Amino acid sequence: MMQRARDFLNRQAAHRPLLIVSPSRAISEELTRPREATFGWYRLSWQQLVERLTRKRPLSRLARWATLQKLLRLQPPDRFAEVSRYPGFSLCLERSLHQARLYELEHPVGLELPPDYDEVDLLQAEWDEEWLRGMGALLVVGLSLDSPHQQRLLNRLRELIPNHLVLQPEPLHRPKVETLSAPDEALECQEIARQLLRAAERGTRWEEMAVLLRQPEVYRASLQSAMRRARIPAFFAESAQSPNPQGRALLSLLECARENLSALRFAEYLSLARQLKTPYRWEELLGAAWVIRTPERWRQRLQGLGQERRQQIAQLQRDEPESPKILYYQDELEQLRQLEGFALPLIERMAGWQRSRSWGEWLSEILALAHQCLVDPEVIEEKLEELQPLRDIPDVPLSEVVTVLAPELSQLTVPPKGHRYGKVLIGSLQEARGREFELVILPGMAERRFPPPIQPDPLLGDVLLQRQLAEERLAIDLALGCGRRVCASYPRQDQQNGRPLLPSATFLELSGAPTYQQSIQAAAANGCLTPAWPAPPDPAQAVDREEHALSWFLRLRAEARAGSAHFLLRLSPFLAQAMRSRMRMERTGWTRADGRVSQPCPESSWPNRRPFSPSTLQKFAVCPYQFWLYSAYRLGPRDRPRELEEMDPLTRGNFVHAVHARLVWRGPADLDTQLSSLREESAQVAREYAELLCPLVPRIFQDEVNQLTHEMEQWLRATYEPGWQARYAELAFQLSDDLERDPASRPQPADLGHGYRMRGSIDRIEINGQGQLKVVDLKTGRNKIPQVYRLARGEALQPVLYALAVEQALDAPVVESRLDFMTLRGNFSQSRLSEIGEARALLYEALGALQQSMQAGHLPAYPKVDGCRYCDYRGVCGPEAQSRARRKPPSTVTQAVDRWREMP
Repeated sequence: MMQRARDFLNRQAAHRPLLIVSPSRAISEELTRPREATFGWYRLSWQQLVERLTRKRPLSRLARWATLQKLLRLQPPDRFAEVSRYPGFSLCLERSLHQARLYELEHPVGLELPPDYDEVDLLQAEWDEEWLRGMGALLVVGLSLDSPHQQRLLNRLRELIPNHLVLQPEPLHRPKVETLSAPDEALECQEIARQLLRAAERGTRWEEMAVLLRQPEVYRASLQSAMRRARIPAFFAESAQSPNPQGRALLSLLECARENLSALRFAEYLSLARQLKTPYRWEELLGAAWVIRTPERWRQRLQGLGQERRQQIAQLQRDEPESPKILYYQDELEQLRQLEGFALPLIERMAGWQRSRSWGEWLSEILALAHQCLVDPEVIEEKLEELQPLRDIPDVPLSEVVTVLAPELSQLTVPPKGHRYGKVLIGSLQEARGREFELVILPGMAERRFPPPIQPDPLLGDVLLQRQLAEERLAIDLALGCGRRVCASYPRQDQQNGRPLLPSATFLELSGAPTYQQSIQAAAANGCLTPAWPAPPDPAQAVDREEHALSWFLRLRAEARAGSAHFLLRLSPFLAQAMRSRMRMERTGWTRADGRVSQPCPESSWPNRRPFSPSTLQKFAVCPYQFWLYSAYRLGPRDRPRELEEMDPLTRGNFVHAVHARLVWRGPADLDTQLSSLREESAQVAREYAELLCPLVPRIFQDEVNQLTHEMEQWLRATYEPGWQARYAELAFQLSDDLERDPASRPQPADLGHGYRMRGSIDRIEINGQGQLKVVDLKTGRNKIPQVYRLARGEALQPVLYALAVEQALDAPVVESRLDFMTLRGNFSQSRLSEIGEARALLYEALGALQQSMQAGHLPAYPKVDGCRYCDYRGVCGPEAQSRARRKPPSTVTQAVDRWREMP
């Protein structure tokens, strides 16, 4: 067909007017591409020709629907009166009415349509025949004009332009078809890329190959990935282009308004509107804030999340000043401020959309929203302009607006970029009309997919069913006939639904196998990928470096020789680094892959040069490398969204410490007075927290407060001693003033002696009549420490560190230092420090070991038993750090760590 059309064009003079009508302008340009400059040659599609002859433009599909919706509101048909008010009925009516008018069929719904409603009105109008008579030749290529109105215009064109050639779409020949199958759609696209590379090796140019899709939306992403991996230049036609994120982003906002300002829909909008360059953490913040319903609730929850983060920062600065979460939460506060400024104006605009409005008001509101939230709203303006016939219809709910706009906004596509020459064409079956290729690949020929089941029209019934079957068969025949070589494929597994797929009847017909089973086996034999090993057995057939490496591994299994896998080091710098690190890890000696080894730490990070908090020092006993990652690099895990059944642990601890500090600052009192004061302070702090944090479910928050108050009362009864009075609470050393601190707090770190210093906050200090002191550290979690201990294997350093700090700061002896677990989680237990003098000596010995380790730069991944189970840095060291450490020879540092872990 293409050769006959080119021969016809070659016989025409370049300076005489000529009219080319084809399914698309791209096909006309391919026909005239080899020619030199031409003048007066018109390249038009059928729709463009009709508009040029009548100088009119019919309504678009969306505008036709809008017109029908208005007519049904004004003149509801008697037969369909109950369903005519729903948007779905008018959508169905638009499709069936257009087909009935085009093929001159009787339609059950009779409406008075406006002029220029569709193509039929234009075909019945007057044509510009003078313009047609001026044409020297006419070429019609690849058009199926089977309606009476279209045939009438085509016959008139033949009469007015005697020098003409009309090439109807018909299969040129029936080539031999090669079949293959793959485990799923993604691997099927890799096999398609392999077929294209093989054809290119045989000398076929890229523009002579095409991949024609029956379901472009299913294969679009997989084909893009496969073409990119194989480095095949591909041109995705408009029928196979990705959806326009602008349309889907606006649709997400409309769904957000319809679902009572849903945070999930708003997060979906943020993920789609990539042109806005919105931070990815905004979506996480929306999930953490649990925003719902009204704009006031959105504002309260976002502000409450900000207050919660500030409380958590203050709590961490008191308990773990070196915690990496502090910087993380500070960054979240800045992101939260920006999110409030961006999201709240949009939410306020959509807040009043629950009441019904006229279509004109809806169009104005949606257009204003598009200009506010989208970077390129022009494409949205065009779609909304098509709905102007509806502007006078009153009382339209938002759900109806979303139902109407959803198909249009979700189907907006990005226009193709560049030209297709020198590239493989990827598009729908309609791209085969009027074209010829050397190789055509037809993927997805599985049951109920290619061809899909054809449903009769709900209003016209089976009148057009045979025509639809014929059109589907013609599309398949054209796709087969436009290629000299054809490859058909299908996936054996539906990954989305998790069920096996069988080839369609068309695939079995094309395979030419005598039996059904032989057809399936032959197709599977031509594919070389499996889910377990997605690579061909021959490395020369690989489409990229990853497949090539996997193919070589298959050979290395059978025959391994020295240097045969050296190519992996050149495959990727990241892979080479990982392999070298793994090799160093498996060596018997300590290497830099085992942590910070043979790299002296900066002097400013030594224990006698900077103060550490007790919680940071305790990590050295768990694992030296964990201590270094936490204290020096400030690495920490990302927060996960929490459940709503209980209060956040940091908020719970902050609440308990705030109530306890205010109780102590009230001054000495008997037990009954303290219990009464405890209830008052708990109620006051709860009111302040509720106002600041705006809890999503107030009942859960109040239940937690009541439980914590009851547990604190039990703790106070159990620990009350008449001869002792609490004197200090929240006595801080070198901490910020974000939380309420004791007036005796000091901006400089606490001196521990021997050049060591500490920063932190001491929860409670009691004093008796003789001036002796007791130091108490309050805990709200579970107790894993023995009742009496010295250093508890280095995992409980607060009592001994706080005792030394208090003795130096207050110049008074400390007779007792303990941990009080003041909630039911800790069973109201206590863990006391025995023999403070011996504990002090052991502490200095442990700090000396830490000093030596940092001076030598030897902080390996040497975890305690089961230390990796709950470690936040397991992804850094890997799951086998403990077993590798056992195979390493002991060093001075590891022996010191072992002695630290043996301390009672």
